[in-house]
Amino acid sequence: MKTYFLLLIFMFVSMFHESCTQTQKATTDEFCLNQEELTQLKGLGDSLGMKEYTICMLNPGIKKMMYLEDFNSINNAHFGYLKMLADSGIISLLGIYTETNQLNSFVIFNSTDTVYVKSLMEKSPKVADNLLIPSYYKWYGPVALTKLKEIHTVVTSKKSN
Repeated sequence: MKTYFLLLIFMFVSMFHESCTQTQKATTDEFCLNQEELTQLKGLGDSLGMKEYTICMLNPGIKKMMYLEDFNSINNAHFGYLKMLADSGIISLLGIYTETNQLNSFVIFNSTDTVYVKSLMEKSPKVADNLLIPSYYKWYGPVALTKLKEIHTVVTSKKSN
């Protein structure tokens, strides 16, 4: 499952980058990057356009929520915390697996410092209350993933119009 997920992310970002560079629309297409942004991204990655990230896999914890009110409250606080990290650029991507009976989720941090990432995740209300148990992995992936938030913003703003 993890391999399949990582492969999908890599394919998405690779297709996005290839479509922009092959069609030479890097300065006109709103989903593509202009030349300055491409140069910046090249400086962030290695010669293959890749860099290291830390992935946090969140699995159900030992504690279970007893009351719906508590669940809604702590769930909102958890997602609010993750949104704040994503808005500040600390998180590149996050999501929930939909093919399981359990709420397994992942968070890709734009950092290779596992100690730092652990300290951030320990502040999540669901992790702090043992509702989710994190595990951490180094991941080597496309540097273009750091631009995913900008793409997502454009896509979601078009849907709301």
